[in-house]
Amino acid sequence: MQTMKIQLRDIDLDKDQTPLEVVIRADSEGIAIYPKGYGDACSVKGGGTPIFLQLYQGKLMVNIWSDICKEDPTHEISLEGAKES
Repeated sequence: MQTMKIQLRDIDLDKDQTPLEVVIRADSEGIAIYPKGYGDACSVKGGGTPIFLQLYQGKLMVNIWSDICKEDPTHEISLEGAKES
């Protein structure tokens, strides 16, 4: 597993703003994005991932939990239309 931390800044705000800490974890099962202060319904506080990229049934998919109270993803987006073929 590979882990990377970044400080995400709002490109539309003053440079003196407080950035949002984001952890990205990647392994052979997918890429999970953990913005600090955001999560999902099934994880412990501070350990959830509202964004997950995976290969599922041969399709590249992004699963998004836009509502922390929902157990299942609120959005399951296929990226097949973005293929360069």
